[in-house]
Amino acid sequence: MSRAHATANWLSSPSPGRRSESLAAFRFRGSHRPLLPNTSGSRLYAAVDTTSHVEVFDTARNVRIEQIDTVGPAGVYENQKMLSGANTNALVLTPDERTLLVSNGGQNSVAVVRLSATARGTAPRQKERDGDENDSHDDSATIGLVPTGWYPTGVATSKNGATWYIVNGKSPMGPNDAWCNTAGGVYCDPKVAPRTMAWTYAGNGIAQLLAKNTHVNQLEHAGFLTMPGPDGVELARLTKLVARNNGLDQATKAAADERLFSFLRGHIKHVIYIMKQNRSYDQVFGDLGVGNGDPRLTFFPEKISPQSPCYCPEFRHAG
Repeated sequence: MSRAHATANWLSSPSPGRRSESLAAFRFRGSHRPLLPNTSGSRLYAAVDTTSHVEVFDTARNVRIEQIDTVGPAGVYENQKMLSGANTNALVLTPDERTLLVSNGGQNSVAVVRLSATARGTAPRQKERDGDENDSHDDSATIGLVPTGWYPTGVATSKNGATWYIVNGKSPMGPNDAWCNTAGGVYCDPKVAPRTMAWTYAGNGIAQLLAKNTHVNQLEHAGFLTMPGPDGVELARLTKLVARNNGLDQATKAAADERLFSFLRGHIKHVIYIMKQNRSYDQVFGDLGVGNGDPRLTFFPEKISPQSPCYCPEFRHAG
């Protein structure tokens, strides 16, 4: 869980000719993404991606009243250690404001959260005659998970709540077919006349890739999912699917992992993790001379980034 703290500011709506003013500031653990008020403005919901929680605030009393774990229902995954990683990053209320839909980017799912009367900002009522017990719950809880595309980043509903809309931000990239290599180390693009192009060469004499739909962020695509809001039976089925996709239902494996990490914690003092974000082994270490590297794809050769190969003599391995 992140030790950093964030502040959510609740601003007033300005009158004509006047500036908005801060009505309250809520401090909590983690880094929040979106903020969502209910219709009356009595409640403020904050998605905290670093802790996989939703924080619920009472705007009249300026206090936090609930913290909701969105990793999964307790019956599927009892998150006793409050592990994060779901990357909670988007929110929407259903039209009746009884349910909160929460996008979990790192889990490829949308969490379905049943809000308590307190979290909704309504006084608890007696159970209705039709057997609806939604108002009898003291605490909000995640009651289900819906599978999505790769890394959902947004969720919305139709006006009547019958249809859900989910945007995912990533996709499999596929081959980098804009790149080719000829005998002279020339970058080829059939849509661009090579004679009009000023070539930029890397320190190792091999032409670098040009930023023309060759980077990971240029090759991946967003997606848009439209689905009917599931009933209880369908939600249970979808929840099991998300649990299987994320390994939440593998109790034996979880116990084995716990034993392994317990052993590692007793024998390892430090772990040095060097990350080259959105870069492949070939792009950074393709010319290193070890491993399964392709020097033709090297984007940052040793002469350009000498610090990277310096890390390798003690840590590198053939792969």
